[in-house]
Amino acid sequence: MRCDICGAVEESDVHVLFLCPLAMEVWNGSDFEEDLWRGGGSSALDMVGKAATVLSADRLAEFVAVMWECWNSKN
Repeated sequence: MRCDICGAVEESDVHVLFLCPLAMEVWNGSDFEEDLWRGGGSSALDMVGKAATVLSADRLAEFVAVMWECWNSKN
Protein backbone atom coordinates (compact mmCIF):
# COMPACT_ATOMS: atom_id res chain seq x y z
CA MET A 1 0.00 0.00 0.00
CA ARG A 2 1.14 3.51 -0.78
CA CYS A 3 0.72 6.38 1.61
CA ASP A 4 -1.88 8.73 0.15
CA ILE A 5 -0.27 11.67 1.99
CA CYS A 6 3.34 11.41 0.81
CA GLY A 7 3.33 8.54 -1.69
CA ALA A 8 5.76 6.37 0.28
CA VAL A 9 5.82 2.87 -1.13
CA GLU A 10 5.49 1.11 2.20
CA GLU A 11 2.73 2.40 4.45
CA SER A 12 3.40 0.70 7.78
CA ASP A 13 2.16 1.60 11.23
CA VAL A 14 5.53 3.21 11.97
CA HIS A 15 5.27 5.26 8.79
CA VAL A 16 1.73 6.48 9.53
CA LEU A 17 2.45 7.30 13.19
CA PHE A 18 6.02 8.62 13.06
CA LEU A 19 7.64 8.94 9.63
CA CYS A 20 5.04 10.40 7.27
CA PRO A 21 5.54 14.15 6.82
CA LEU A 22 2.10 14.76 8.35
CA ALA A 23 3.04 12.75 11.46
CA MET A 24 6.44 14.43 11.66
CA GLU A 25 4.74 17.82 11.65
CA VAL A 26 2.57 16.75 14.58
CA TRP A 27 5.56 15.35 16.50
CA ASN A 28 7.64 18.45 15.77
CA GLY A 29 4.87 20.50 17.38
CA SER A 30 4.88 18.32 20.47
CA ASP A 31 7.25 18.73 23.37
CA PHE A 32 8.62 15.19 23.13
CA GLU A 33 12.33 14.76 22.50
CA GLU A 34 12.96 14.04 18.84
CA ASP A 35 15.11 10.99 19.57
CA LEU A 36 12.10 9.40 21.30
CA TRP A 37 9.81 9.47 18.28
CA ARG A 38 12.42 9.41 15.49
CA GLY A 39 14.49 6.64 17.01
CA GLY A 40 12.95 4.04 14.78
CA GLY A 41 11.37 0.76 15.64
CA SER A 42 9.95 -2.15 13.77
CA SER A 43 6.41 -1.47 14.98
CA ALA A 44 4.31 1.07 16.83
CA LEU A 45 4.32 -1.32 19.79
CA ASP A 46 8.14 -1.18 19.83
CA MET A 47 7.96 2.61 19.89
CA VAL A 48 5.52 2.59 22.81
CA GLY A 49 7.75 0.12 24.63
CA LYS A 50 10.75 2.40 24.12
CA ALA A 51 8.76 5.39 25.36
CA ALA A 52 7.57 3.43 28.40
CA THR A 53 11.16 2.96 29.54
CA VAL A 54 11.84 6.70 29.81
CA LEU A 55 8.48 8.42 30.38
CA SER A 56 6.26 8.65 33.43
CA ALA A 57 2.78 7.13 33.16
CA ASP A 58 1.25 10.55 32.51
CA ARG A 59 3.76 11.42 29.80
CA LEU A 60 3.36 7.97 28.24
CA ALA A 61 -0.39 8.61 28.04
CA GLU A 62 0.35 11.90 26.26
CA PHE A 63 2.73 10.09 23.88
CA VAL A 64 0.02 7.58 22.99
CA ALA A 65 -2.49 10.43 22.57
CA VAL A 66 -0.18 12.06 20.01
CA MET A 67 0.08 8.72 18.22
CA TRP A 68 -3.74 8.56 18.17
CA GLU A 69 -3.94 12.06 16.68
CA CYS A 70 -1.49 11.05 13.95
CA TRP A 71 -3.63 8.02 13.20
CA ASN A 72 -6.83 10.07 13.14
CA SER A 73 -5.26 12.72 10.91
CA LYS A 74 -4.31 10.05 8.41
CA ASN A 75 -7.57 8.15 8.50
